[in-house]
Amino acid sequence: MKKLLALIASCLLLFTGCSALGTMREDNASSSLSKIIEIVDFPSEYSSKDAESSKPSQSSADSSAPDSSEDESSIPDSSEVESSEPDNGDPGETPPAHTHSHKATVTAPTCTAAGYTTYTCSCGDSYTANEVKALGHSEETVQGKAATCTENGLSNGVKCSVCGITIVAQTEIPSNGHSYKANVTAPTCTAAGYTTYTCSCGDSYTANEVTALGHSEETVQGKAATCTENGLSNGVKCSVCGITITAQKVLTATGHKLASKVTLPTCTAVGYTTYTCSICGDGYESDEVAALGHAWLAATTEAPKTCSTCGATEGDKLPTVTPDPTPSAMPTLSVNYINVGQGDSILIKVDDCDILIDGGKSGSGSTVSSYLKSKNVDDIELMINTHPDEDHYGGLTTVLNDFKVENFWGSSFSKSTSSYTTFKTAINKEGLSFKTPSVGSVYTYNYLTISVLYAGASASNSNDSSIVVMIQYGSVRFLCTGDISSSIESKLVSSSNLSCDVLKVPHHGSAGSSSSSFLKATGARYGVICVGNNSYGHPTSTALNNLSSAGISVYRTDTYGHVVFSTNGTSLTLPGGSSVSGNSGSGSSSNGSYSNNDNFIGNKESKIFHLPTCSHLPAESKRNYLYDYWFIVNCIGYTPCQICLKNYVP
Repeated sequence: MKKLLALIASCLLLFTGCSALGTMREDNASSSLSKIIEIVDFPSEYSSKDAESSKPSQSSADSSAPDSSEDESSIPDSSEVESSEPDNGDPGETPPAHTHSHKATVTAPTCTAAGYTTYTCSCGDSYTANEVKALGHSEETVQGKAATCTENGLSNGVKCSVCGITIVAQTEIPSNGHSYKANVTAPTCTAAGYTTYTCSCGDSYTANEVTALGHSEETVQGKAATCTENGLSNGVKCSVCGITITAQKVLTATGHKLASKVTLPTCTAVGYTTYTCSICGDGYESDEVAALGHAWLAATTEAPKTCSTCGATEGDKLPTVTPDPTPSAMPTLSVNYINVGQGDSILIKVDDCDILIDGGKSGSGSTVSSYLKSKNVDDIELMINTHPDEDHYGGLTTVLNDFKVENFWGSSFSKSTSSYTTFKTAINKEGLSFKTPSVGSVYTYNYLTISVLYAGASASNSNDSSIVVMIQYGSVRFLCTGDISSSIESKLVSSSNLSCDVLKVPHHGSAGSSSSSFLKATGARYGVICVGNNSYGHPTSTALNNLSSAGISVYRTDTYGHVVFSTNGTSLTLPGGSSVSGNSGSGSSSNGSYSNNDNFIGNKESKIFHLPTCSHLPAESKRNYLYDYWFIVNCIGYTPCQICLKNYVP
């Protein structure tokens, strides 16, 4: 029992000593433990050798052992131990002392607190070490906002980007208030004036209204109606804003007021009546009366036969009429078949007159414009679109944008495609009226005449709606046919004089055109096929064979490029430069013989034409020079002079 009590006491003392060792360094632990062991009165059964082996050296124990009285006071009463634990008669062994086992916990530094490492033992003992200085704040700007006219703002602030603490607080900035600028709107004829006050923030208001000025009337001068032209009444507009206050009205042409003067026939001259307008002075002659002839008196031995009316003596030379001089040499006209690939585009040029027939596809517009500029074209007097197929009208949109166009002719057949709509919009933008000519319509410029032989009325398809025109310059003629088929060719053979020197081969040389009867009727010596790379097989062998059989020499734009003919009205210069005489008239048609032997002079106003030798020619300013009697009467609609052409046989 005594051994058991001694063992329990040793354990208690060992536990107490272990707690005390928490505040000691490890180098003093062994001496303290030895001191504790000395305090315990181990039973005699323990050998002194065992006690000595577990006791630390004296010097070590003396330097670090606690007071023995304190140790002894902590030994429990043996009687108390004995009362709580029965003696089993087996002595226990004294357990060895433990050393600390510390674990490290790192506390990181913050903006305001230092960092350190905490070392903690399982027995609860702990200490700190390895201190790290506090990091300090990391400053970040807190963006403010500018004050506006009506709202307060905030200054910039500063905070720590790590811990979020406010370092410099934001302060309120008072609103600016509005700063207005004045903009004055002057009054007009119909609208009041006012001042607009606008702040930089966008706020605005108006004030200071000024009454509208009212119109300032100005007379727009009209023009008097003449015998042949309408006039305009005076109008009124505002001289400030230009608005029309009173529109001008059309005054109908008055018509001629003719006074007649009778010229009686003489023995050798016809009589006639001259009708002269008392307003404009224009006039014409009519009501011809045949010459009376001489009333001869019988000759005597003293005198020859004389006329009792005029006194002329038989054998006297009759008076002669000196005709006006013939017109000067005609300037050169060129007909240019522009190479636009699969499509048509033809430029007719003489002096300052430029006429364009078709413009190829849309992609060819720049080609056509560039060609016109190379020929010094500044504006276009007449543009003709033969029919609404894209390979004929497409490029004209570009030309309308690049050049001033004065007159436009187009087919009555229409399409609803977007490209054709764009084309018609360009025509309207140019200020042109879309005019469809009729058969017999004529465009003239000095010696040049372009007449419509077919206008496509009531055509069932676009190709057969093509406008067909004859270009005549002196004795040389060019026929332009669009894309007509053989059925339209047949109509033309029976209705028109098709004789020409150069034929624009219909429809790019398709198999459905260029019939033998049509080619024979034209009598053409040269043909031009406007063609490019295509999937239709143009020109077809059928068309080429018919052209060859008719003796027509063919120029193709896909192999020759631009094809250009030129003429002075009598001879024809071919592509390449060689020259031949005009040969129009060799064709055969239902209209009978055709002659270019005579030239005529027409009166632009009265529409009467004369032989150059007529004594009643119009003034030079009213003249135009014409060729081909049949053409003048049937296509232009002029009336032959009843004096010089009464007995004329063309």
